[in-house]
Amino acid sequence: MNDEGDFSEHVPDDLKCDACKLLAKKLTEKFDYIHKRRPSVRRLKESDILTVTEAVCNGPFDDYGVKEVNKVMRLSGPGLETNGLPGVTQSGGKWPHRLLKMCNGYLGELDEIEIYEKYKKYGTLETYMCYGSGVRGECSRTKNFTKGRHEL
Repeated sequence: MNDEGDFSEHVPDDLKCDACKLLAKKLTEKFDYIHKRRPSVRRLKESDILTVTEAVCNGPFDDYGVKEVNKVMRLSGPGLETNGLPGVTQSGGKWPHRLLKMCNGYLGELDEIEIYEKYKKYGTLETYMCYGSGVRGECSRTKNFTKGRHEL
């Protein structure tokens, strides 16, 4: 890591794609869970959508950190593609706070209802949240991303 990675309160630019994918996955999983628990509900109420998004963005993110994969620092932890790869994960420290801050920043930039609408339409949030332009383009701007996606 460098000074940005070690001391900053923000997710370093080269790890934002991994962090975005994590947040999109956690939101998708939480919406899936709610819909499976309440199959008769076709659409969540606005208050439920806000509850779900706030619950995800309040963590916990204690199991996430960075590790070197193929000579590139990557975010690693449960649900991420790097989780099962060999290497030592440096977790804890500033990472829970950084992920919490990034998630809440997304909620400040993206409308929670629109996030839910994209989930309902596509069944996943990764493409909507992480590819494209603006706040949604973390993986489009990162030189380390491996899969090109179209903008929704």
